[in-house]
Amino acid sequence: MKHTFYQIIGAFILLILSTSNALAQNKDTTTVNIDNIKIIITDNGDTIKRKKNKEGTILSISNQGIKIGNALKKKKKKHKKLHTGMHFDFGINNVIDNTNYTNAQTNGNFLTRDTSSIMMTEDDLSLRNGKSINFNFWPVWLSQDIARHNVQIETGIGFQFFNYRFTTDVVHQDGESGGIVAATQFREVTDPALFKGKEKNKFGVSYVSVPLMLRFNSNKKKGHRYFVGAGVIGSYKLKSWTKFYGNKNSGDFGVNDWMTQVTAELGVTGIIKLYGTYALQSMYSNGLDRQPFALGIRL
Repeated sequence: MKHTFYQIIGAFILLILSTSNALAQNKDTTTVNIDNIKIIITDNGDTIKRKKNKEGTILSISNQGIKIGNALKKKKKKHKKLHTGMHFDFGINNVIDNTNYTNAQTNGNFLTRDTSSIMMTEDDLSLRNGKSINFNFWPVWLSQDIARHNVQIETGIGFQFFNYRFTTDVVHQDGESGGIVAATQFREVTDPALFKGKEKNKFGVSYVSVPLMLRFNSNKKKGHRYFVGAGVIGSYKLKSWTKFYGNKNSGDFGVNDWMTQVTAELGVTGIIKLYGTYALQSMYSNGLDRQPFALGIRL
């Protein structure tokens, strides 16, 4: 180390003597390589720097003295507190039915069959498992760090789509059908002429939604973080519609305009993200107590 240091000092003195006139007239930098050591002489502050490699040592000679130390550390990256992005959710949905179908005084416990009204049962609105699809699109998703990157508040705005496929021929309806006022918004289809085309009895509802969540992230391990989050989603209904054997119809169908959901997410960043939602109130305002929930993958 001492031998190398003295080589550098000697080289520096020789370079100063040989280039003093040139430095007075020329502002360019002079560079000399000695024993695989780069010596840089600059005119800003009369400083000489020797940098062996990116991780090596630096020799600095200036009017502040001679300093030998490690290479300058990389500038620390500024922590980004607000993160933006977008998400796609794809999963399945179903309902938890708490309706008391034996109580004839409860509005909505009747459906129209031909020209008469009959009592509904839980089986009249049974769903096809795995066929009822939930799709959510969050074009704006914001994550604000409140404790470095380990604790975040999440919010944004998006659109939720709930599609329900039924095993029966009971469809949602509005207004009057066949001379019968459809106060209960349900009708059992019996006309053979309507059973044409691809078999399908589908009901869909779309919402514009705003989430508010608290998320906890682990420290990075091999470039990934484990996380878990929970919160609420406030939603306003945009549209509700039916599709029965190709026949489409839009209407109110007794669906509440507002929906409040609790939601949760968990996973490993860069590998898998799972989500779940559960409505805190019935999706209907006509007496039926059916609370939707959904589970799926977040992309």
